[in-house]
Amino acid sequence: MLRGNIRKRAAMKTLDNETYFLLVRQMLAQGKTVLLRVRGESMTPFFPQGCEIHLRPAGEKDLRRGTPVLAQTREGMYVFHRIVRVCPEKIVLQGDGNLHGCEDTTSELVFGVVDCGGRARCEALLWIWARPLRRYLLGIWRRASRWRKGRSEGNAPH
Repeated sequence: MLRGNIRKRAAMKTLDNETYFLLVRQMLAQGKTVLLRVRGESMTPFFPQGCEIHLRPAGEKDLRRGTPVLAQTREGMYVFHRIVRVCPEKIVLQGDGNLHGCEDTTSELVFGVVDCGGRARCEALLWIWARPLRRYLLGIWRRASRWRKGRSEGNAPH
């Protein structure tokens, strides 16, 4: 016997990234909060793939080091990455899980931010500061994640 609500599966429509992020930008511009699911590993370990984030519209006071933001790069690509440097002419972003490479954007191209509590903000700032150690810390994190995944799938030795 089935209990609870039985919902008909709504017809799913696939949108290209440009259309999808245009809609997200419009909702943020209207002052709405947007729920997104993280895709990719670039924000691991703080925002692993599949986790949900609540974006709110970005304000001028949000544009500071350590803030995770949804932005469009100068090349036109949309990224959810963390601010690592704020300069007068640009804002530099980098994913928490990225060892190399940063993206440049401007304050006008930062659309949404994720509010992090004080502890999470301190951890993020430490993570930025520990950039030379990231290779080792991420290696440990990824091995532990694979090990946990293997155990949850029943592949662990008995």
